[in-house]
Amino acid sequence: MKKLFSVYLRSKPLLYAIAILCIAAIAANQYINRRPKPVNNPWIVVDVISGDRFMVERNDQTLEIKLCGISASEGSKDYLRSLINQGDGWVVLDRVSKQDGLTVAEVFVQRHDEQEIHLNTEMLMGDQAILADYKACPNAEYFEMAVPQ
Repeated sequence: MKKLFSVYLRSKPLLYAIAILCIAAIAANQYINRRPKPVNNPWIVVDVISGDRFMVERNDQTLEIKLCGISASEGSKDYLRSLINQGDGWVVLDRVSKQDGLTVAEVFVQRHDEQEIHLNTEMLMGDQAILADYKACPNAEYFEMAVPQ
């Protein structure tokens, strides 16, 4: 028993060194894998107005975005905010048009696991919005499939 204990005491500094190296490796991995700014001309969301409208900024330009093809109440804005937060507030606008002074778009969020969220249909699948003039959207065929049955 004494021999085993003396081996343990001699290896204790080595165990500490291994533990410190493991912690350093984990910290370095988390630093390296920080969420970078998405590509494809991303915008940062600065305010969520309702469940289908929000404000974005990029290069001193501000736009009010209306999600194409859906209508959502102000009560669903927390759900929309939670989806946007999965991409650290960065969104990519796709297929943008102007309508009644608003920028109407299909909007994507790239999550940390590299999967994309299509905000328009995700609001439908989460039962937080209803279809509205979706046939004018470029990816209209996906909108009907996103409505809960």
